[in-house]
Amino acid sequence: MPSGLDSMLAKEHGGEMKAYVFEQYGDASKEALLDIPIPSPGPEQVLVKVRAAGVNPADWKRREGLFGRKGVMPVGMGLEASGTITAIGEGVTTFQVGDDVVGKPARGRGTWAEYTVMNAKSAALKPPSIPHEVAGTVPVAGIAAYDALTSVQLNEGARILIVGASGGVGSFGSSIAHALGHHVTGVASEAKRDMVEETGATFVARGENLLDRLRESVMTPFDLVIDLVGGDILHGLAPLAATPAGLLSTVNSQIVDDLGGTPLHHDPEGLAKILDLLDQEQISIHVSEQFSLEEAGAAMARVEDGHTAGKIVVVPVNESQ
Repeated sequence: MPSGLDSMLAKEHGGEMKAYVFEQYGDASKEALLDIPIPSPGPEQVLVKVRAAGVNPADWKRREGLFGRKGVMPVGMGLEASGTITAIGEGVTTFQVGDDVVGKPARGRGTWAEYTVMNAKSAALKPPSIPHEVAGTVPVAGIAAYDALTSVQLNEGARILIVGASGGVGSFGSSIAHALGHHVTGVASEAKRDMVEETGATFVARGENLLDRLRESVMTPFDLVIDLVGGDILHGLAPLAATPAGLLSTVNSQIVDDLGGTPLHHDPEGLAKILDLLDQEQISIHVSEQFSLEEAGAAMARVEDGHTAGKIVVVPVNESQ
């Protein structure tokens, strides 16, 4: 059994499961598929049989230690999932065994596994109309996008600029904003024009003289400017917002604070609201590729390469199992 495993897991639920992990911080060579004990949910937690788990850039950044290096090895990979509850911890009253739920794993857990543990308060029921493969891609990028859009109070018909509109958060943000009745201008590479326009946004190509081109095309300032790429561009974007409070970034909160912008505010009901929009077909998610748990390394490589179009999911357990 791998070193440190007992301290990573709580009490054993019974039996073993396959889980994709990284055993040291670093590159993809540190990843491995292991057999480990199935965990039991603690108080206010649920054990979930994972049906589908999204793959995000945050996964490889976490593996490389960019979010810190304090994890107890091996660290489970995967930061979001959709699945079926198989056990409930003490104090859980909002769910029952057999419920299909969507959410992020509890601290110290991963979702590229046959089972994961979620905190009940941060999970949401999955509407029957939404396939697990779609629902499992919502919690990371979807919540970030929803929080960015709702951190500033907007009237219907607000004008929004999203820089980095073709990524996971940007695509969610544009789709959600369009569903809420707002007008979005999305900045991305020319190669992603179709993807941005499919979300209902007006496309602007990134690259040379971007800020000058935006200034020339903007008749009135934007009610909300969302930066998803970071860097020096934030200083140039600030004047495009109607007020300093209309500037927001998911990657550089310090510059936003210096410029008088708005910090991200988390809406605990955001996940359920996004799932409701999906259920009503007001937004859609394109899942471009699915990988088995044994192929999780290939799924990670696809996202790490940075040239994916649409969401990628790992499917540890088939619907029929």
